[in-house]
Amino acid sequence: SRRYEIRKAVPFGAAFLLCNSMDFLAIEHDVENERPVPSEWRETLRQIATAFNSPSPSSVLQSIENVSFEESIIKISLDQIKDYPASKVFVGPKTWDRSIYIWEEAYWSLLVDLHVDNDDDDVSDLVLPVRVSVKKDAFHFQPNFIHVP
Repeated sequence: SRRYEIRKAVPFGAAFLLCNSMDFLAIEHDVENERPVPSEWRETLRQIATAFNSPSPSSVLQSIENVSFEESIIKISLDQIKDYPASKVFVGPKTWDRSIYIWEEAYWSLLVDLHVDNDDDDVSDLVLPVRVSVKKDAFHFQPNFIHVP
């Protein structure tokens, strides 16, 4: 188990999460600027997005460590994907070129741009919003419903 502590840096408001192995993970607490999604979060975000392609998205989401969600996001997300129209969503090669996060005073707010069907060439207009916070010494992910903003 990894333990993180938040340290505020002065004067720019940057924060660092320090784990026991002395690796530093710099996650900006910047309320004014959108930033690229940290690589440390990307695998979990990929798993969350892929869950919506499963016959039982709820079961898959429940199996992902440090993820909690409202059941209502499942039906809304699946309806949004179908109405787009698409048959599946995924984190693809261009996802991280356009996905962003910003600090919201108590958590990081993310917009993860998604690819659809078999289109590796470009992201779609669909996004997966996710809140990330630190709970019990770990990052905690709370996805919201997939939609076109």
